[in-house]
Amino acid sequence: MTGLLFLGFIGGALAGGTALGIDTIFTPMLLIFGFNPKVAKATGMYLTAQYSLGVLIITLFTGTLNYKYGLFLGGLSCIASLVMLWLTAKMLRKYGDRASYLVMLLSVMLIATLVVSIFAARQDFKMMQADNVSSTSVLAVC
Repeated sequence: MTGLLFLGFIGGALAGGTALGIDTIFTPMLLIFGFNPKVAKATGMYLTAQYSLGVLIITLFTGTLNYKYGLFLGGLSCIASLVMLWLTAKMLRKYGDRASYLVMLLSVMLIATLVVSIFAARQDFKMMQADNVSSTSVLAVC
């Protein structure tokens, strides 16, 4: 029991302090404690849902909830989920193995990471130009 309380404290502190998903922290910790992998993953998903509900309630009470942005992201997430389900079904029917699916999934994740990195870098350079900050002075601090 003490181990689980410690797990909850450490996992909550790590998830809140690093802005990682709570599922990313808790699932490996539960596996370390010897939980069944299915139970660990289901518990992580449950914790993510509870955490998201808590954040929603806080933003509602503080009046900082951006409805338009939330609906926009929710709509895009639904569309992306449907596209990925369709691609997954098509890949599994065509190739029949999970390795091809994993290659496709990793490729999509790599492309998404590159696109986000490129747009973030462009935005950073625009902000630096607007503030008259040279890139060499920023790199010197790093």
